[in-house]
Amino acid sequence: MIEYPLKMLGLCASITVPWTTTEVYPDSPRATPGQCNSAQAVAVCAAIEYVLAHR
Repeated sequence: MIEYPLKMLGLCASITVPWTTTEVYPDSPRATPGQCNSAQAVAVCAAIEYVLAHR
């Protein structure tokens, strides 16, 4: 995970604090399509779990 100061940079990419986004590079020769799909699924599940735990 890469963390950026999105608000300071005028970017919008998140629903949680601190402001974060995830990056998966499907065009990387070292990443398989399955790895990219898994990374996105894990990120979405983690975000849902966080929101449910902090509502």
